[in-house]
Amino acid sequence: MFKRTEKLYAEQVLDSQTLQTTVNGIKGATYMSNWLTLPTYCIIDYMHASLLGTTKHLLNMWVSNNSRSKEYYLGQKLENIDNILLLIKYPTEFPRQQRSISHHQQFFRASEFRNFLFYAGLPVLRYFLPTTYYNHFVQYVVIMRLLCDKKILTADILQSFKLLENYIVKFEILYGKENMTFNLH
Repeated sequence: MFKRTEKLYAEQVLDSQTLQTTVNGIKGATYMSNWLTLPTYCIIDYMHASLLGTTKHLLNMWVSNNSRSKEYYLGQKLENIDNILLLIKYPTEFPRQQRSISHHQQFFRASEFRNFLFYAGLPVLRYFLPTTYYNHFVQYVVIMRLLCDKKILTADILQSFKLLENYIVKFEILYGKENMTFNLH
């Protein structure tokens, strides 16, 4: 795993603009570059990076028609997945109840991705995702659980860092470099 330096970041921004394509997760310059030296000073936002970023990206890859030929494709199983998900009734303290992935995923809010990540995803996907991909998803859930706990110990941070490094390496192997996004690394 490489560490992105300010120089490398600047080169990748320039490459992405010149080639008009994503380069290692960089889509181009950001407005925030006027005030922050990226990536040295980078604010990581759990909701956008994890829930609306990685979790949404995973779900999109699993059900997208573009993934039909991939081992992890769940599109043909989506009706069964939806039927099980719709049986889940969260306590009233949860701001949103589970909605169908096939009909509502494009409108999911961060809280729905959180519910899927922390509560529904593991018990449901264990019956549908191939074991290698399921275990990889389990690793992501463990990382997020460690980092979202009310009390985070130094040991939790160290463990999550090791797991995250492994997760990112495996992500590229399982899903391909083309699916590596900025919020993964």
